[in-house]
Amino acid sequence: MKVQVFSMEGCGGCEVVKNALRASGIKFEELDFFQNDELVNKYQVRSLPTTVIHLLESHDVVTVGGARPQDIQKIKAIVKGEAH
Repeated sequence: MKVQVFSMEGCGGCEVVKNALRASGIKFEELDFFQNDELVNKYQVRSLPTTVIHLLESHDVVTVGGARPQDIQKIKAIVKGEAH
């Protein structure tokens, strides 16, 4: 599984998501929204933060936008294989 978090400097919600993932021991790649145009377009990132989760077994990609508690719970559940 590969987890990518699209963010930008000064984005409070982005920090919330990244800190929550770190606290949960979830490894992720941080991608700057403005420096990754190709990936932003590929995954249709329209708001920040956006977390993209690559499920290696099925080759599916799950996108979760936002930093609300339910967004973070959804990310954690997907990474732990509980939902998607």
